[in-house]
Amino acid sequence: TTCALCPQGQYSSATDADTSCDVCPAGSYTSAEGSTECSSCEPGKVAPSEGSTDCTSCDLHHYADIYGATACKPCPSGTSRHITYDHGAIRGLLGTNVTQCECERGLFSSRANESRKAESRFRLKHYGHDEDWGLPGYACKNCPTGGRCSGRKAAPRTKKNYWGDPAHPDRFFVRCGSSRCLKNYRCNRGLEPRSRLCSRFLADGWFTVSDIAPPPFACPDNAVAAYVLMLVLLLSVLLLWWLVNFRVIETAPSFGLFLDHIQQIAIVFQSNQTLLPRSAIVKVLQLTFDLATFDVTVVKPLCFGLVIPPMTDFYNQFTVLALGALLSVGPLVKDMLVRVAMDPTYRSYREISLSLRYYSGDFGRRLNEAIASFLSVFDTVYVTIAMKAIGILACGQLPNGERYLVVDPNQTCGTKKHVTSLVSAILCIVIIIFGVPHLVALALLREFHKNGGLHYKHVLTSLGCFYDRYRPPLQCWFLVSRYRVVVMVVIGVAVSEPGMRLFASLLVIVACVVLHFKYRPLRDDALDLIESIGLLLELFFIGVTTLMTYHAGRRRWSQLWVAAVGLGCGGYVALALRYFVANLATSRLKLGVAREAARAARAGSAPRVAPIGYDDESD
Repeated sequence: TTCALCPQGQYSSATDADTSCDVCPAGSYTSAEGSTECSSCEPGKVAPSEGSTDCTSCDLHHYADIYGATACKPCPSGTSRHITYDHGAIRGLLGTNVTQCECERGLFSSRANESRKAESRFRLKHYGHDEDWGLPGYACKNCPTGGRCSGRKAAPRTKKNYWGDPAHPDRFFVRCGSSRCLKNYRCNRGLEPRSRLCSRFLADGWFTVSDIAPPPFACPDNAVAAYVLMLVLLLSVLLLWWLVNFRVIETAPSFGLFLDHIQQIAIVFQSNQTLLPRSAIVKVLQLTFDLATFDVTVVKPLCFGLVIPPMTDFYNQFTVLALGALLSVGPLVKDMLVRVAMDPTYRSYREISLSLRYYSGDFGRRLNEAIASFLSVFDTVYVTIAMKAIGILACGQLPNGERYLVVDPNQTCGTKKHVTSLVSAILCIVIIIFGVPHLVALALLREFHKNGGLHYKHVLTSLGCFYDRYRPPLQCWFLVSRYRVVVMVVIGVAVSEPGMRLFASLLVIVACVVLHFKYRPLRDDALDLIESIGLLLELFFIGVTTLMTYHAGRRRWSQLWVAAVGLGCGGYVALALRYFVANLATSRLKLGVAREAARAARAGSAPRVAPIGYDDESD
C-alpha cells in the first residue's frame, strides 16, 4: 500500500498505514505536508477555522494575546496599534497585548498612569506636555475644547489662549486672559506657573472683574445691554478713581499715606498670588488691590471678545494720567481760551505769563492748584505704572531655548514689537518712575536753598502733596517711598523662587521700618501712627505669607493666613477711616471759619483773613 503524506492543514501522528489524516483544529495550522502535529498560532495571529495552513495577523484595531487564538480581540474604543521603527527594526506589527492599543490622533486616554503621577504633573506644569501620561489599553476620549491631542499615551496640550489643570487635563481648558497663571495650572506652551494668570471665562460671552474674582459673569444677550453694562462698570472704576484723587485725598491727606501702604502690599500680593490660598478673602483682597492701584484693566470687557494684552495694558495705563491732566488743567485752559477770545489785550505772551503768576495773576493760583492735582494723580498711579513698565523688561526661557515675555508669554522676546515696548518701558522708567520724583526733589532743594525753607504758598500749593506730610529738613523723604516701590517691583519680577522673593521683600521692609523709627520723618503724631502701622502691616503680611509658603499644603496654615491678613487689613482700614472722619470734620470746621471771615470782610467788620499758617508773599 502506498502511503500519501497528509496535506497542509492536516496531520497524522500514527505510524500505521490504515490511519487517516486529521484536520488541524481552529487556532492551529500546518504549513508542510506530512505533519505529525499542528502548531498553535503565536500571539498576534489567529486561525479562525479548522484546517488552516497559516495564521492570519490581526489588523491594527485588533490583537490576540494568547497562543492558539481563533479570533482577534478588538482594541478599546478610539485606540489602535501603532507600528514604529526603532534602529531599523519594525515594532508593533503583531498585536500581542491590549497595551499595544493606544489612542488615535485627536483622542486621549481615559486612564492616567498613576505610577508616574508626580513626574507627570511636574512635566505638565513646567513643560506643558507629557508623552507618557496615559495608560494604553483603555478607551480614549475626544480631545477637550481648547486642547490638542496627538494620540497614543500623550496628555492633551493646550491651544493658544487656553489653560488647564495638570491633575485633570480633561476638565479645565478655558480661554485665558493675559497676565500670570494660577497656582498648579498650566498654559500655552507649558510656561512656568508664575508666568501668567488665566482669567476664568468660557467664551466671549463672559466678563470678569479683577483676575481671581468670583467665576465669570454672563454677558447680556442683547448687544446694546452688553455695551451699557461694560460702560457702567468702567465708569464705576473711573468714578472711584476720581473720588479718591479729587475728593478724598484733598480732604484728608492722611488717606494718601494709607493708600501708599495698601499699594505697597498690593505689590507683594501681585507677585506672590500664586502661593496664596483660594478663598473669598483672597478674592476680595485681589479686587481691593486692583482698585487701590487704579489698574485700568480691573474690568475686562470680554463681552466683545476683547482681551487686552499686557503690553497694550502698559500703554493704556497712561490714559489715567491723561485723564488726570484733562480734569486738572482742562477747566483752567478753557477759561484762559475764553478770555483770549473775549479780551484782545490778553493775546500776548507777556500778558498770559503775567496772569499765571501765583500772587498777582488772575490764573496763577489755579495753575498751581492744577499742577498739584495732576501730581496727586501721578502719585496714586505711580505703583501701577512702575509694575507695568518694569514687568516688560523681564523675559523667561522655555526648555527649547525660546525666550518669551513673562507678562505676555504669547510675545517672543527680541521681536520688533517687543523691542518697541522695551524702549517705551525704559523711557517710562527714566522719565516718569525716576525722573519726575527727582525733578520734584531738585525743585524743593532749590527752593529751600534760595529762600531758606519751603514755606512760600506757591510751593506748598503746587508741590505740597509730595512733602507737606514730612517735617523739616526731611521734606524729600518721599523719595524713600518711591525707591521702596521700585525695589519691591524689581524683586517681584526678577526673583522667580518664591522663598527668595519673599525673603528679599522682607529685608526691604525691615530696612524701611528701621529707617522710619530712627528718623521719624512725619510731621505729626497721627501721620506717624499711620506710617508706623502701615510698615508693620507690610512686614506682617510678608511674614505670614512666608510661613504659609514653607507650610504649603497644610490647610491650617492657609486658614491662619486668611484670618491674620483679613484682620490686619481690616484693622488698618478701620484706622484710616477713623482719621478720614476726623480730617473731614476738621476741614468742615476750617471751611466754616473761612466763610465767616469772608462774610465779615465783605461787611467791613474785619480785615480779610489769610489762610492759616502762611503769609502772603510778593512775586
